Amino acid sequence: MILGYNGMVLVEKLLQADFEIYLKIVYRQINKCTDLFINVYGLFSVGKRLLLMINTKIYKAVYELAEKLMKAADKEDREAFYALYAQLEAICTENENSDKDHPEQWETLADFTEELDEALAVYEKAFEKAVAINSTDHMSSIAFSMAKLQVELGQTDAAISNLKNAQITANKIEDGELKEEIDELLEKLTAG
Repeated sequence: MILGYNGMVLVEKLLQADFEIYLKIVYRQINKCTDLFINVYGLFSVGKRLLLMINTKIYKAVYELAEKLMKAADKEDREAFYALYAQLEAICTENENSDKDHPEQWETLADFTEELDEALAVYEKAFEKAVAINSTDHMSSIAFSMAKLQVELGQTDAAISNLKNAQITANKIEDGELKEEIDELLEKLTAG
């Protein structure tokens, strides 16, 4: 243990005076340092979690739009679908490069982008945003979604590369079902 000047003064006083009183002082100082460490560590942990979290209002808006988009698609209501898609796209572009920007909204936009090449470009943007905040959950799911699209587009090598990346980041997540889907598709593409 390395003692700074104040620590050495305390030790010197311990040797010179009432041992019990100064022992209590040292104990209090250690507790203060421990509390400070816990508080700093706690703030760091909370800050890291907040970085990964999407703004609640935006999440709710994106989630509600996604539900409405699915209903419009099921009813084959093209007009409603395009209007809802435009609202979702507006949320993404309005929040881009702000503290409200999040891979979740971009991933959702990509999920509802009909043109495969355009969807792939939006997924790539979502993936970059996931990497920027080190969100392994998003990196895994986005890379998997990109790989599925790349398979449809006949881009097998790119799909395999994305699946390998998804497999690496999926090792750090709890979603066992996603891990299994990644492994199965990768095995299917590399076996054939």
